[in-house]
Amino acid sequence: MYRKRKTKARCLLTVLFMAMCIPGFAFKGNGKTKSEWNLAKESGGVTIHYRWIEAEGFPKTREMRAQFVIESELPEIILCFSDPEKYMLWASCIKECRFDKASDSAWIVYSVMNYPWPFNKKILVTSFSIQNSKEGSIIRIKAFSEKNPGVSESITINQYEGAWYFIPSQNGEILVDYRVVSCTKPVFPRFIQDPVIQKICIKSFNGLKKLAEKK
Repeated sequence: MYRKRKTKARCLLTVLFMAMCIPGFAFKGNGKTKSEWNLAKESGGVTIHYRWIEAEGFPKTREMRAQFVIESELPEIILCFSDPEKYMLWASCIKECRFDKASDSAWIVYSVMNYPWPFNKKILVTSFSIQNSKEGSIIRIKAFSEKNPGVSESITINQYEGAWYFIPSQNGEILVDYRVVSCTKPVFPRFIQDPVIQKICIKSFNGLKKLAEKK
């Protein structure tokens, strides 16, 4: 038992080292500067870090990074993002969702985000695209504005982008490394908003893990 745990821990450390070498995703703007990652939350195998980013033409904002491990095959995990029914099962706070697929590797998701009180409902239109390599797969996400009759711009999330990195290990586990940046100004102070967002994220990550590992 001890040897099995030791081997598993060694594999996980190897995967985590690989993840440290992943470059940040392309954030719009030149002259980008970044601070060091700081651990904000750790729960049930999920870690959440933040770091500050400054990009030309954009206000100083934070990038969030979450990491956790899924014991599943990569196609099963990707399906949790590309299949609307599966996506709705794990992505928390999504009240309504519609997919427009251009191909198996690119699609657009129209979501109505029903955040808990005191946060307001938000609308998010996001493009998803998959890139595969010998190291693993990346799902890049990016919000874009779309004029909708009767929809106020104040409830539409813009300037939001991120990436899901999936890095397989030799023992069959996959490290999930999620990065996201939103330049939307916080409605509430961060000490109020952060715990709520972190709770939602961890619930979603655990839901994704459970769904992908389901046999």
